[in-house]
Amino acid sequence: MNTKFFAIVIAVVALFCPSLKAQTKPVENALLWEVSGKGLSKPSYIYGTFHIMCNDAFSIPQNLKAAINKASRVTFEVDLSDSTYMTQIKQSMVSAVPMSKKLTSQQFNSLDSVLTLKLSYSLKQLDKLSIQAISSLLALKVLPCAETKSYEAELLKLAKEQNKTIGGLETVKFQMECYTKAYSDQYMFNQTLHMDNMATDLDTMMAMYNKQDINGLYNYTTDNAHTEPQTEKWLLQTRNTNWAELMPTLMQKESNVFAVGSAHLAGKTGIITLLRAQGYTVKPLYK
Repeated sequence: MNTKFFAIVIAVVALFCPSLKAQTKPVENALLWEVSGKGLSKPSYIYGTFHIMCNDAFSIPQNLKAAINKASRVTFEVDLSDSTYMTQIKQSMVSAVPMSKKLTSQQFNSLDSVLTLKLSYSLKQLDKLSIQAISSLLALKVLPCAETKSYEAELLKLAKEQNKTIGGLETVKFQMECYTKAYSDQYMFNQTLHMDNMATDLDTMMAMYNKQDINGLYNYTTDNAHTEPQTEKWLLQTRNTNWAELMPTLMQKESNVFAVGSAHLAGKTGIITLLRAQGYTVKPLYK
């Protein structure tokens, strides 16, 4: 288990996540945003990440480096510098009920065949992992590239080099609880059996991301993802609302760079819209 594996977990779940269908007006297409006004002594910044990216397409833009230089704190979705982080990740990857007891005999054999073919592991060897963790392991095999990088891992490294304070907007436990509530095991099981379909989707989404087309990403996931009734509530609405309530307190104390998945930026209940509704000036900063 490591930071890259956690990024894969997030990427897998994010790919299955549709953005909210109701949106009054598209926000501007940009990955980096400046937040000012409403009594802030210094601006803060929001950067939309792509949790796992092919190495040849990865770069940290100069305007983001400049923002980190100006800020005193880098805040991720979860606190990646927490000494208990890896322990929490390991705990979150374990299922309370083994796969052999969750799945029917036919389902177990079907998933076992996929794992044996793609990973050279049997499901019996991975029996204690959650279906989300198993999906993430398979996702490593369908990414359209051999070498990958995680924005979170690279930004964490940069923040540490500059001795920035590092924090998170939610706990690993809460984040994983949201993912578990967002998708049923049956849904994740079905997606896992058709993991190869993700390769084209990821390639398309990475191209949109590199064009800073956050509205395109928003629309693409909406048009192409199949979801369940509870998905948007737990994956986007609940978390975005919580973040938008916490961010003002953090920004009043010091200048932050908030690094969160780009799917959280656009939409009617996206971070940009929620902060603007509170009276903050949130403007795009282009490359």
